[in-house]
Amino acid sequence: MEEDPATSTSYGSNFGQIAGTIASQLPRDPHTKWDPGAQFISQRETDPNNDSEETYDKILEWISLCDQEHILCCPEKPTPLPTRVIDVGQRDTTHDPRLHVSSPDDYHPYLALSYCWGAAQPVHLTSTNLEEMCDRIDMSDLPKTLQDAITVTRQLNHRYLWVDSLCIVQNSQKDKAYEIDHMADVYRGAYLTISAAKASSCDQGFLQSQPLTRHNKNRHPFARLPLLYGDVELGRIVVEMDTYSTDPDEPIYSRAWTMQERLLSRRQLIYGYDALIWKCRTSTWGWKTWTRFCFEKPLVESLGMPSTEMVAASRAEYSKQVAGELSLCKNPDYGKHGKQRTAGWPYFLEYWHNIVCLYSSLKLSEYTDKLPGVAGIAAEVSHLSDATNISAGRYLAGLWEADLPRQLLWTVTYRSKPETGPYRAPSWSWASTAGNSYARYPFVIDEYLSQPAAQILECSTTPLHAGAPFGQVKDGFLKIKARLVKGTSMSEDLLSRTANLLSGNFVVITNHREFCQMDLFDSAETARERALASWMAQLGDCCGLILEKVVPGEQLFRRVGIFHSETTSFPDVEPSVFTII
Repeated sequence: MEEDPATSTSYGSNFGQIAGTIASQLPRDPHTKWDPGAQFISQRETDPNNDSEETYDKILEWISLCDQEHILCCPEKPTPLPTRVIDVGQRDTTHDPRLHVSSPDDYHPYLALSYCWGAAQPVHLTSTNLEEMCDRIDMSDLPKTLQDAITVTRQLNHRYLWVDSLCIVQNSQKDKAYEIDHMADVYRGAYLTISAAKASSCDQGFLQSQPLTRHNKNRHPFARLPLLYGDVELGRIVVEMDTYSTDPDEPIYSRAWTMQERLLSRRQLIYGYDALIWKCRTSTWGWKTWTRFCFEKPLVESLGMPSTEMVAASRAEYSKQVAGELSLCKNPDYGKHGKQRTAGWPYFLEYWHNIVCLYSSLKLSEYTDKLPGVAGIAAEVSHLSDATNISAGRYLAGLWEADLPRQLLWTVTYRSKPETGPYRAPSWSWASTAGNSYARYPFVIDEYLSQPAAQILECSTTPLHAGAPFGQVKDGFLKIKARLVKGTSMSEDLLSRTANLLSGNFVVITNHREFCQMDLFDSAETARERALASWMAQLGDCCGLILEKVVPGEQLFRRVGIFHSETTSFPDVEPSVFTII
């Protein structure tokens, strides 16, 4: 007979209180309820079955609590359905799902799926099968992850589900560009996002029962131990170190596309290797195979977003506080000191720096997707900018006009070899590189750019697809007025040895040392030749861009790196006007 946890005893009042609370919040593993140790330890191992009635009851409890108590997690107003959604039917339906084409007055709650595609999708929406899918989608033909998402949607009493492969016309570049550019609306508007974190491909699924072992190389091992009173064994207990976090080794956290899906979502239900976690804008709840609770800051906070304490009681108050901070930018003394600059710099621009740093370190199958893969977040940043009445300016191939020239001073973290391929972005954009391409140097943030030395005269990009301003671009240019100096070498031997040692970094000698870092991985000889032919454009007091001429005799350049100097650069050089493409 199972002992009632409400009347059970525990070792130590504090431990007993914690264990009792946890036990009252979480499901029980039926395999351990008969253990005699249950009368002493009220906490139970979690049922590893993600598809059990008990699990769905707990998820519904989380949803109810969030709906009732979390003002930040609920939409300000009803949100319309996306262009297309999957109609999964009622909870106990035996019918196949079908594609639903939404009308402008379709206002219904819907769920969204975030997952890794892996291999090519066996079933996807095209212009030729759209009508057929509006009539019926054969459930048995769908990959396991999509089947599981439909099951969860039904069990949570919802009718509509958004899945990219089934709701975006995959053979229409126009439709893909439009839907990707509106990704922020899809995930921000979703009632809940299902995250198939542990599945590396769409055919793996995520509802299968979890083994009672640690997946990740036993980084946090557990042990079954006897519960002893003297020499008498009263039962068995399980001891494990808690990690208080999701597993960064889960496939979904390595993919660039899925980053914006979790950042934009108001609420996530995360199916991990050995964890089921609820994460919303206010709280994180969940249980693991062994450990019951998981406490951690929402992901947006870890990226530098405002904390829930700062947000206070309502969105109106939140907007008021953000606007107050952003108004510091209008102060004529703003930016003269590093600390003041950091404290008052617009939130949305700080978000962007943090987001791009993380995003550019993640995996993309196609590097032409660099801008589309972050388009949803760019749209959200633009929305935040408009809401605070302080404009971030135009979105220019991954950079914001209001933060130029600072955002021009990105640097690659892992250099890639020069390559030919489809056009990605202008050379002055981090999206132009193939590798992990963005990081900020401290000198860029603080005193080295405290005295701007360049004037942006004109900057423009052309979207590849009309109606998708945050997606791919087909060209772009930057017209700038700045001091421009040709790099020369005091010692070719020094230059060659430095380039060889640092694999693309080198030192150029003008009237003093300029420390340079290139965007591409070159051989020592190529780096030496590039250094001798380079031009240096001063953007800040002691930093700027390394350029190379596109056409001899013309003031047309492309970016190839950045530099910073030991002292103020080029004080005796008159500014000139030139263009970077």
